[in-house]
Amino acid sequence: MTMKAFFLHICLLYCCLYSFAQSPYEIKKQVDIPLAVGIGIGLPLSYLLEHQKPRLTEQDIQQLNPQNVLNFDRFATRNWSLKAQHHSDILMYGAIGLPILFLLDQSARQDFGTMALIGSQTYLFNAALTNLTKQTFRRKRPFLYNPEVPMAYKLKNKDVTSSFFSGHTSIASTSTFMMAKMYHDLHPNSKARPYIWGTAAVIPAVMGYLRVKGGKHYASDVVVGYLVGMAVGILVPHFHLRQ
Repeated sequence: MTMKAFFLHICLLYCCLYSFAQSPYEIKKQVDIPLAVGIGIGLPLSYLLEHQKPRLTEQDIQQLNPQNVLNFDRFATRNWSLKAQHHSDILMYGAIGLPILFLLDQSARQDFGTMALIGSQTYLFNAALTNLTKQTFRRKRPFLYNPEVPMAYKLKNKDVTSSFFSGHTSIASTSTFMMAKMYHDLHPNSKARPYIWGTAAVIPAVMGYLRVKGGKHYASDVVVGYLVGMAVGILVPHFHLRQ
């Protein structure tokens, strides 16, 4: 998950939300202020912690033992696929761009500001929560335990200790469930709602599978990322519903 992805999502969100009509949402200070504080503190702090995080040495990596990984997660230490990693990157950017499909909505565009603010808050709060958790736990990625992965790859950046929890899965889950929640609230009589929710559930699940297959994450990483992203994607819009 990168700042480039954050800003891309926000730009797309502003474009797509301009097509909504008379949204059921409203600005609420009791919700917006805590979110703004959380984002304003969480994002800078997470990047500061990431900048200060030491790199692993070759000796550190050679001393890693898969037996120290929980039984539930240990199988991931045998996984490695650059193809799966690449596909997960493509899927992440695709999930980020999904809200642009709302441009197909022919309704009058009357509540651009409110919807754009809520969407941006949803995305950025999830980013702050995800990144801060990664830099706090500093969990080593499963491919570090895999002897088939080149040592040069293992040594190349600080991201190798950012396994918990999965940012790709979290960002996909936030994007898809936020879209489903907003569609649900905007179109209460639509027969498409079950299909929208179903799609929202499947995309981050596929993402989680790819991240584990690629050796980037453990099963527990993607499960937590999925649940956190789903909660943020649903709850932030929900708390903004008009009374």
